[in-house]
Amino acid sequence: MLSHIEDNKPENLQDDGGQMSSTHGDITHRICSDLENMWRSEHAKNVSDYKENLRNQTTTTTTTTRDVGNTITPKQLVDYSLRQIPGLSRPSKQTMDHLIVGNDIQTNLNSSRIWFTARLLVFDSSDIVQSKRQSKYTSDMEWTNSISSFALRNFIGIGFPHDSTIALYEDHKTGVSSKPLPFLRRSVYHCAWGSRRGQTYLPEVDLFPGAVLFIHYSNEFKTPNSLKQYFNRTGSILRILITGVDRPAKRKALESELSRQGVPKDQWYSVMAKLHVARLLIRPRNLMQLYKLQCVWRRELRKRTRPIEAFLNLHLYYRNALKDNKQLVEKLKQTQECSNTNTATAATTTANNINNVILSEEELCVCKQIVRKILEDGLIWFRLPEINEAENLNLLWNALEDSSGHKGIPHFSDYISLVFGELPEVHRALLRRVFLKMDPNLLGHIQLLDIKRFYNAPKWAVNQLGNNIAHSQMDLLNIFEKFISIRNCLEYIEFENYYQAISIALGECPVDQLKSDASYMDLCSLLPSSECAQNYFLGQETVNGCDTFKRMIEDSWCI
Repeated sequence: MLSHIEDNKPENLQDDGGQMSSTHGDITHRICSDLENMWRSEHAKNVSDYKENLRNQTTTTTTTTRDVGNTITPKQLVDYSLRQIPGLSRPSKQTMDHLIVGNDIQTNLNSSRIWFTARLLVFDSSDIVQSKRQSKYTSDMEWTNSISSFALRNFIGIGFPHDSTIALYEDHKTGVSSKPLPFLRRSVYHCAWGSRRGQTYLPEVDLFPGAVLFIHYSNEFKTPNSLKQYFNRTGSILRILITGVDRPAKRKALESELSRQGVPKDQWYSVMAKLHVARLLIRPRNLMQLYKLQCVWRRELRKRTRPIEAFLNLHLYYRNALKDNKQLVEKLKQTQECSNTNTATAATTTANNINNVILSEEELCVCKQIVRKILEDGLIWFRLPEINEAENLNLLWNALEDSSGHKGIPHFSDYISLVFGELPEVHRALLRRVFLKMDPNLLGHIQLLDIKRFYNAPKWAVNQLGNNIAHSQMDLLNIFEKFISIRNCLEYIEFENYYQAISIALGECPVDQLKSDASYMDLCSLLPSSECAQNYFLGQETVNGCDTFKRMIEDSWCI
């Protein structure tokens, strides 16, 4: 592991054009230093709290699981998800014996392991090439699960530091009980995209809230059609976003490895900080500049008379512009037809080989240039400030390529997320609860009729926020009817986009609280969508009790 540590330190990384600039290095080292100091102070606070609790003898020795920098507790989530296993009275005494699906899964469960929670980053591949079965004028839903159902599902994973293996399970609900279903078999996984392509994922280093794992999905098992269509676009590369990690177990495993490698104890936090920053998808200098632009653009969107409709109209603009571009559509239709033919005639052909046969590098470059022109024209049409500067446009496009996870044409939803920022994970968890209330079978879509059954705008929200943010039931239905891609059917991804616009309009996300370069650097290390960023910038009390978004969701949908 020591070789991985040395290769991935920020000072050993290089820009595409050579060594890092002095500005880049200064920002990177300042972020590492700030992160190191934050972790040291957090550790000191935990130690003092632990000693005080021992003196008072009022709590047990496990009172440091929820601190300022901590995320959701995935170990607790896993215990609750398994609480219905017959014969096991307490979650703390449960084992994973019932999850064994083959001899290669068996392991020594007493060894160190890191629990984590995750979700999949997917997009609708039919937004550009739309099949007849998913036409907007289709009256009946002939298919069952859509790709949105995979964005709706929760996943629980286990990382084994001693052999660098990772296993991922879907938290599957059956009635009132839960049963984890194997999704990724336990194995050593390698990064399939970016500057770290080919490197092994190390659980004690690569698992942190906000991290994105690019994993090549094996087609050994039967893949659902919706996910198969998605893999045809991405070359079978799966993006897995880590939403929560058992931080004490991770830190213990990393400290054990650093001790084994002979790293002096006073340098542990410095090495941890450098390893963490080296795992960021976007370089710190670019990430810091991107957050500054997001803060400006989000503020500009809030100034508009109807910010929600404006945000959704940008999605509609991109969807229609991509489908109306005949040159791009013809290329993608040929890609889809050839992909289906090759899949039927040669099941052993990998998705990467199929993509290489269909589109040459020159054709793919032409398609990407068309898409880039459409995306940039959309921002100009949207009249965002500072968007005409070539430096900002290049920053967005480079960030999109770093985070897209595949060689194919990037999706506009990823681009919009880079422009306006991500929805915080604590808010996204609320939206999943709401949607599962209307979609208990995890189909990934609902009928608009379900909105009438469950939604009711709270009076306090209408009085406090106005009709432009707290929409009435009729206004909400009218918005969804214009925005949906399938007639009378609302996808979870579209539902999430609507509430992402509301989150921006409320201005309560960590990105909206940035006022100095120091705060931007802190956000670069914490990642704005994670709960630790919410706690750090907004305070624990705001997250738990004074969150307008949370109150609005709970009162509107009665959850």
